[in-house]
Amino acid sequence: MTSDEFKELVEWVVNGLNNEVFATISDALKSTPSIRGHLNPAFPYPRKLRIAVLGSHLVVEYVGPEDPRTETVDIEAVIRPDWTVLDFLGIDISHLSSFHFPMTTAVKNSQVFLGDAINLLGDYMYDVVSNPNDLILNAFPDFTTQAEPTYVSNTTFLWSDSKGALRIRRIDFLEVFPIQEGEWSFHSEEGFRHLAQFLLNHRVPAYEVALHKQLNEFIELVGQKDVPEPKITGFLAKHPEFLQLAFGAHAVYPETLLEWQYATGKQNLKPDFLIVKMDGYADIFEFKLPRLKGSAMVGKKTRSRPSAEVDSALAQIDEYEEWSSQEVNRQWLEKTKGIKIYTPHTYLVMGHRDDFTSEDRQRLRKRRNATIFTYDEFIEMTRMQLYRVR
Repeated sequence: MTSDEFKELVEWVVNGLNNEVFATISDALKSTPSIRGHLNPAFPYPRKLRIAVLGSHLVVEYVGPEDPRTETVDIEAVIRPDWTVLDFLGIDISHLSSFHFPMTTAVKNSQVFLGDAINLLGDYMYDVVSNPNDLILNAFPDFTTQAEPTYVSNTTFLWSDSKGALRIRRIDFLEVFPIQEGEWSFHSEEGFRHLAQFLLNHRVPAYEVALHKQLNEFIELVGQKDVPEPKITGFLAKHPEFLQLAFGAHAVYPETLLEWQYATGKQNLKPDFLIVKMDGYADIFEFKLPRLKGSAMVGKKTRSRPSAEVDSALAQIDEYEEWSSQEVNRQWLEKTKGIKIYTPHTYLVMGHRDDFTSEDRQRLRKRRNATIFTYDEFIEMTRMQLYRVR
């Protein structure tokens, strides 16, 4: 395919979707707002539309959540004959021995756990088997082998990467069109109209529309260039549902004052959140800026160390661990505030996915006993639970 042919294809796709699909769904929402509660969260107007011609497929991904305040859709279009569909999605499971089974139908409303993902998720967060109906364990539903067009809807893939770190990839809606002998089928004008009606009638599990709206607001907030930390933590304190969804919290305590119960000469502490888990004990969460000022790790590759920004955040975590290690402090917290704590897990949310390699996370965890999540992962975890099968 030449660049001119690809440009023509992209224009056809974008114009057809804008005029026949997105606008139709938008009009339907205006006339019947109750549709929102079961409409795929990427529609009517996705935040991003990703179009790619790959070696064996034409793929179109609709990335949500949609923003009801704008009809602008960010377009990403590439020709990558060297890519597979999994390359396009950023899902690298080549190091895993998971069973692949061909899908004869579309993949929808599912959570797919590969490698050690379910153990990592259970250790870090919550009971992932509380609703088993949508779980696929250590088997990959291979939707790339079909000879006919197919789709993936409201599905999250979770896997352990080659370094043992948890990886998450949510797919709101993805169309997959096989390329055979250089030819493929795609929507005609009538096909676009059929797609609009399909999406309006393709119900995803009911979700909280108010939370969907608030999640949009949070994504915009952390996307601001100079957003201060207190604004982020203040938003989460007002909307603790996000922490409950992402981390399986039973109770959320923002900015709880931790007073030293013996003379130390140190200032009292105030972690961003104490989050009580299923066992009734609290873990400690600290939120930093979503945009790092520089690299997360500095120095030579073989002797890298945390940057001053990351080290300062980890030093706070160290203080919380020291406070929690003293029984007199723990007894005081339970007696005065009703919060139980004992050898808490400590979590740090900062930066974006590309700021930390798997090696970085492993080094930091071994040195400082802290688990680092990026804002991308925090949002993905929230979205996975918000739109999951109920």
